Amino acid sequence: VGDERKGNKLVALAVGIAIDMGLSTGAGVVLSLVVMGMLMRENVSIGDMEQRINDVMPAVMNSPLGYGFTAVGMLASLLGAYVCARIANDREYMLAGILSLVAVAVFAFMRDETLSALAEGTLLAINIGAIFLGTWLHARKKA
Repeated sequence: VGDERKGNKLVALAVGIAIDMGLSTGAGVVLSLVVMGMLMRENVSIGDMEQRINDVMPAVMNSPLGYGFTAVGMLASLLGAYVCARIANDREYMLAGILSLVAVAVFAFMRDETLSALAEGTLLAINIGAIFLGTWLHARKKA
């Protein structure tokens, strides 16, 4: 009933982190391009673009568009954790804990000064929940 061989946990972690970071970064690039397109329609010069993006990004992130891209980041974490657990072929949550520590480090390194500590903590808690949910989705299939 299924393959019981364990996979390489280091490879699993590397792939899980790559999926999470890659998809989240890709979503951030798309969001920046969307904002740039909106600003170009307002005839903002290329020289002023970076400053204007910094000025409008807090408002964008507190809009349905920003919430959508935040959800994409959470889904990236869920998918990364699921693939990590699947490659490791394991039901343990240790790898989810390591992925969560990576998420905490990324949140600390890329701190958003426009968010309150409560909002950041809430987003981090939801992100960690998504990581453990991704691992659980694989673990329940193996039970």
